Amino acid sequence: MVQARLKSGPGRVYYLKKIDEGKPHREALRCLKRQLIKVIWRMLRADAHQRESVALAA
Repeated sequence: MVQARLKSGPGRVYYLKKIDEGKPHREALRCLKRQLIKVIWRMLRADAHQRESVALAA
C-alpha cells in the first residue's frame, strides 16, 4: 500500500501502469502486492541458498 502511495519509486510506477491498463484501484493494488511477494520470495530463496553454501563449506 505504501509503495503505491509514494510519489516516486518502482511500486508507484507499476501501480500506475496497471491503472493505465484499465484495471480498477483494488485490482492494481492486488497486482502490486503479488509483484512485491515475488521479489520477497526471490530474496528469501537467495538467502536460503547462501546459507546452504556456507553450511556445506564448513
